[in-house]
Amino acid sequence: MRTPIAAANWKMNGRSGEVIAFAKALSEIATDGEKIFAPPAAYLTTAQANNSGFALAAQTACENADGAFTGEISMPMLKLKYKQHLPMA
Repeated sequence: MRTPIAAANWKMNGRSGEVIAFAKALSEIATDGEKIFAPPAAYLTTAQANNSGFALAAQTACENADGAFTGEISMPMLKLKYKQHLPMA
């Protein structure tokens, strides 16, 4: 049987206070499925600090590990910082 997944991808919406409120609310939801939260990259740390029971996801990641790619986040950067990552389209 498949595990149900509820994912929230915020695109370029929300601010720090909204991320904190959503993370806390998401943490309180009881489910047999997996909960995934993908806030804007600027708020990944905020979401992680308020994480209590959901997977944290990046919305996107650069296919290059290193290089002169202004504003990009690589998979190795996400892995080192957050340990959980799931690039979403």
